[in-house]
Amino acid sequence: MPVRSYTPEQREVADQARREQVEQLHELLAERVGSLDNRTEWEAYLRFARGFTSYSFLNRLAIMAQRPDATAVAGYRAWQAKGYQVRKGEMAIRVLGPITRRAPLLDVSGRPVLDADGRPRETREMIGTKAVPVFDISQTSGPPVPEA
Repeated sequence: MPVRSYTPEQREVADQARREQVEQLHELLAERVGSLDNRTEWEAYLRFARGFTSYSFLNRLAIMAQRPDATAVAGYRAWQAKGYQVRKGEMAIRVLGPITRRAPLLDVSGRPVLDADGRPRETREMIGTKAVPVFDISQTSGPPVPEA
């Protein structure tokens, strides 16, 4: 696969677009969290959220706000791995995904922890979030939907 190279201007445009997506998602979430102060909205959220146990509170809220009829969501490649194909033209549901980086694992003294071969061990640390596209099963074509 060819390696893509971007100009600094192209990188800046893409970074700005990502920042705007995350900002829009934050605004949507702030609005939805504010609406959970009444019993009806809270009960609706709880009914919806019980079907999405692997997602965080905020991501469940994001999915509910963007697609209240969602029943099962996954990323594009995850659907392909399960034998489904996201239909052309379907709009993604945006959720927050972590941005991580590798960092040396340090002991309490601040020294690197070594593995059995004497190499420094690494850990992953979260340094931010990005908007990640996911799709509901109703946005895909493929085998019949399995029974619950």
